[in-house]
Amino acid sequence: MSKFLKTIKPYQYLVWLGLIFITFFAIYTPNQFIFKELAKFGVQVMLVCLILGLLFLMLRDARSMWVSLICCGILCLHLRTREPFYPIQYGTIFKIAHVNLGNSTDYEATIKAILDSKADVISFQELDPNWDYVLQEKLKKTYPYEKTLISLGVYNPAVYSKYAFNEIDTFHYKEAPNIHGCVTIEDQKVHFITSTTMPSVDMKAYDEIKNHLLKIGDFVSNINKPILALGDYNVVMHSDEISALKTRGNLKDSRRDYSPITQSPYDHILYSLHLECTNFSPINEKGGSKIGIIGTYQFNRNYAE
Repeated sequence: MSKFLKTIKPYQYLVWLGLIFITFFAIYTPNQFIFKELAKFGVQVMLVCLILGLLFLMLRDARSMWVSLICCGILCLHLRTREPFYPIQYGTIFKIAHVNLGNSTDYEATIKAILDSKADVISFQELDPNWDYVLQEKLKKTYPYEKTLISLGVYNPAVYSKYAFNEIDTFHYKEAPNIHGCVTIEDQKVHFITSTTMPSVDMKAYDEIKNHLLKIGDFVSNINKPILALGDYNVVMHSDEISALKTRGNLKDSRRDYSPITQSPYDHILYSLHLECTNFSPINEKGGSKIGIIGTYQFNRNYAE
């Protein structure tokens, strides 16, 4: 062992310690803002470890290569989503979407993308009086049932549905409204909660986000029916805050993969074990601008009523 350590060059110490340090804190994130921000880029850190491993292979530095690849593998296991493939569709399917109108670049392009998605239930955020009027005009024929909350605050959510609401209500986390509703699809009730948390600008905001998501998790845990929790949570999927929500509400993630180029997204659709997700994709305007996400779901035969 001493002989091994004596042959290590100074740059190798620095590289190894740096990789181990970043990997450790990307997984076990301290409750400090700088580490929270680092954890957002876990996928990119994993990609960097892979590239460094290949680079050290070319440089014939086998020990540094193995350290890099081991760190890459550990991050890969940490960031992996649940099943690697979507299940086969075998029954009734329905689509749930979430749209951030703040990402819209054109009224007509956004409405067309929404209608083309063929979603059965759509949640919206960042409404304003103009958007409220446009949605009423353009979507009412296809989505005759809606619940809209317009105020002077920053939280202006709405839900549009092809199905009549069995129930529709709102509960709050401080000033943030969460719309909870239920529709009947093929004689089974499907619940949903749409929410928007505050932006993750500092540690106080992270604490507020976690408490908000835990309240959503508590709400979900009291409903032993098919349920989806969706919205802009302002944290990435592999964050401690989302993990706490998934554990508290016993929820699964609809998203299977992450982009190694861009920062992981903040919009999410989680679902209970009564359901299976058979597809998940972004909703894009013509030209590629992303305005939302949509998931396709079916009832899990193991939990069928």
